[in-house]
Amino acid sequence: MRRLFTAHLILEDRPRLGLVLFLLWAGGGLALLYAWLGGAYGAVTTFTLAPAAMAYQDGCAYHVKQLPRPGGWPLVEFTSDTRATERSRLVLSENGRPLPNPHAPDAQIGLSGPGGYSHWRDTLLFSTPDCSDPRTNGRRYDAAVPRSPSGLGYALAFLVWGAFGLVWSGGCAGAAGSAAWCRMSRGLAKRLFFPTDLTRRPRLAVAAAIVLLACCWGLLAWGWSQGWSISMSVAGFFPVSDAFGYWRCSNDLLDYGHLNQWCERRATYPTLLAGLNLLGGRHLLVTLALQVVVVAAAIFTLVRRFSPQVPGVATLACAVLLVKYASVDLFALTMTENAGLIFGCLGLALLLRAADERSLTWLAAGAALLSLALNARAGAFFVLPALVLWAGLLAHASRRRVWLWVAVTVLAVLAGFALQAGLVLAVGGDPAASHGNFAYTLYGLSVGGKGWSQVWLDHPEVQALNSEISQSHVIFGLAWANITQQPALFYQGLAANLNAFVAGGTSGFYRLGPAGAVVRFCWWFAWLPLLWRHRDPRHLLIALLSLGVAASAPLLLGDGGPRLFAATVGVDAMQVAVGIGLFASLIAWRSEGKPVIDQTPAVRRSLLEPGVALLVLGILCLPFTPLARLAAAPRVLLNGCADGQQAVITRMNRGGNIALSFGAAGQTADFLHGEVARGPLLHGIPMPVWWRQDVLSFAGRTLFHADQRGVGDGAGAQDYDGYSDETLVRYDGKLVGLCLDRRDSKTLFGAPYLRLRSIMELE
Repeated sequence: MRRLFTAHLILEDRPRLGLVLFLLWAGGGLALLYAWLGGAYGAVTTFTLAPAAMAYQDGCAYHVKQLPRPGGWPLVEFTSDTRATERSRLVLSENGRPLPNPHAPDAQIGLSGPGGYSHWRDTLLFSTPDCSDPRTNGRRYDAAVPRSPSGLGYALAFLVWGAFGLVWSGGCAGAAGSAAWCRMSRGLAKRLFFPTDLTRRPRLAVAAAIVLLACCWGLLAWGWSQGWSISMSVAGFFPVSDAFGYWRCSNDLLDYGHLNQWCERRATYPTLLAGLNLLGGRHLLVTLALQVVVVAAAIFTLVRRFSPQVPGVATLACAVLLVKYASVDLFALTMTENAGLIFGCLGLALLLRAADERSLTWLAAGAALLSLALNARAGAFFVLPALVLWAGLLAHASRRRVWLWVAVTVLAVLAGFALQAGLVLAVGGDPAASHGNFAYTLYGLSVGGKGWSQVWLDHPEVQALNSEISQSHVIFGLAWANITQQPALFYQGLAANLNAFVAGGTSGFYRLGPAGAVVRFCWWFAWLPLLWRHRDPRHLLIALLSLGVAASAPLLLGDGGPRLFAATVGVDAMQVAVGIGLFASLIAWRSEGKPVIDQTPAVRRSLLEPGVALLVLGILCLPFTPLARLAAAPRVLLNGCADGQQAVITRMNRGGNIALSFGAAGQTADFLHGEVARGPLLHGIPMPVWWRQDVLSFAGRTLFHADQRGVGDGAGAQDYDGYSDETLVRYDGKLVGLCLDRRDSKTLFGAPYLRLRSIMELE
């Protein structure tokens, strides 16, 4: 049968029935969307918390980390709170009496109770009304929570909804064929289940680019307004640890023209960040917003070039996966993952173009950008030899000179390494420092997969060496000695990382919740069309690069997780889209009776890919232009601080300075001036974050990174971390003098924060 139903026979004679069905179909879609956004709740499930499942957290707080799963899982779940909304309807009772304080901030639960609780995913954090131990106080604790459709359930429901619309829209014929409802349903079905070539539809492409950018900007702004915290970014804009290190390096490059040895290991990103910082007026929030623009442009460039290969729903899935990855590991962070994803997506787009046009020029450009991406964010380096192999196969299939294509691709790959070395030399550094951090990872693998920091525990004497280069060389030697003496431990570390790859991939599918299982299945399912259509150079490219990623995972995945694969996340997103596209193609073929994807590549020339690539490379070069000197902070001297106090000149929230102020209770926070509400911030800090307790215990009003620009030349410049018991929002944008007490400090985020004793305006 060519159709799942005889819709065409019914609709030819009954156009009114067709209109009714269309209205029901559209209404069902709106209802699904409303339920997905607003939440849908069903029957209530009640279960008793066993004392053995409870564990002590801190203060008065206890947690249950694995709540029971509802019947019907994974299509059904217990909806929990998120960092944006209080969606959980869980009611916790003590001896039959509901505890009085649901959705309580974690700090309140831990410090004082009374009877507060919060439900986050499958974890329940709570305290008893009298701060007693619920494991031994003899009371019964029951949780009652309604069941809700899971992400997987909604995904399947939308798939059925779309398939139903496609089948019935295929029945538009005769008198019904001219109806408006028929044209609308047929057009929507065509967009979803058939390829939509954005390279040939400029208006649709512009609309898609605007929607993509609006979504990316919206996610960033929403995170700021809610005070979301991730990994190394408190409230989404106060960087700590490595994120602050790269921010500091970008400012040093603008002010003094040099990078420290730590940043020389990956000079590409701090240089790119310096260019964005220059364009953003030395304001971190503006710089992050510009960074999001560049990330969105890179994602759109890849998705646009990839769109002719798969149905529209698969193209949309590819974009969603890339945006989801970026929202976790890129948008709010000044980390190298940004440069990895930007150059990686642009390189892949150019490689797809090379496959379409059989062009050696675009092949070389794409290979160079992908190599640059891996130098900016070290990751799956085995994709580079896979790329060289693909170049030879493409040349052979196109009847070109194989040796020439292979040689040019090798030179293009080396160009990425050369640019990294050139950036280090341009700031007076030593290129030998590049990628020295892999020595730590290799050592961790050599002792059984104990992690990159294990070398500090086993050989603390290495820290006494005075340079990053010397430390890396010594650690490489120690790692190699371990591998030769006890190779079984090295294989054990590789096996652990390989198991993690098989279970969760390199793009963090587990972060998608229940839908992650579907996405992971689509990734594996995609190998069927990739292998079946291996003669198509586009599919062959994805397959070979994916093998390169898989080969790299055992070496890297255990140390940094998905963020280490930012340069190649586009490969995973395209492979998942190929798997989803196969399902959509089967539905469309069943409805239309013909293939929906043309295997013959078409020439789609465009200036978008080279234009975006040249724009990003231009931003990368900005710090070495005279414009950088114009943005350098002026030298101002400050006198008047007492003995034992450090005098610091800085411009609040400008020129490298970053301040995070906590608003008073009941006050509307203004994140544009560095102020957030304390309650939502504390409640939204993820459980695993290592600095979580530091922020929970901080009782002051302001944290800040002050860039000292008031003394001598670059050698005398220094950054100071400080805190204040008062809010500093009123000084936003002003040049101020700070007196920091060197004898009074708090340890936060692994660094000493000096107390601010006085502040004065200097202009």
